[in-house]
Amino acid sequence: MENFNISNGFVFLHAVAFIVAIISGYTDLRYRKILNKVSLPAMGIGLILQGAFFGLAGLMSAGLGFLIGFGFFFLFYIFGGMGAGDVKLMGALGILLGWQDIIYVIIFTGLFGLLVVLILFFPYIYLAVKTRKASVFMAFRKHYMPYGIAISLGTITTLVLRWFFELPAIW
Repeated sequence: MENFNISNGFVFLHAVAFIVAIISGYTDLRYRKILNKVSLPAMGIGLILQGAFFGLAGLMSAGLGFLIGFGFFFLFYIFGGMGAGDVKLMGALGILLGWQDIIYVIIFTGLFGLLVVLILFFPYIYLAVKTRKASVFMAFRKHYMPYGIAISLGTITTLVLRWFFELPAIW
């Protein structure tokens, strides 16, 4: 059996993040719920793997990744912009990916979130422009946006760019 090294650590952490993102995107789309039984164990697994492969530096990166991912989305949760499952998922991904990659996930998630909004709500936008009635936008409030899809796509994009291209270091 091959010895484990730093690159093996990233493979394990990225594989878990990929699986968590796929499952969470699916459950959010299908059931409108991001499951605690996926996000919470992912946090524990991430801490164990970060500590085992990268020691204290890995745990510090995981902690900062958690604070950035969880904290940024918690602000939206406070104001009713997203659910608690989205916040916990971003915390788990922050632990798994570390502070630099969770920043990329946030950026790509925002871009995919905008795309999802445009696709889901295009009929309302079209109707508002066509009728010139802003009241049509009030119908937005009644619709659920599965933001787990955007988080999933943002995570997968970050991982693909990390695996096959060189993402520039944030710091």
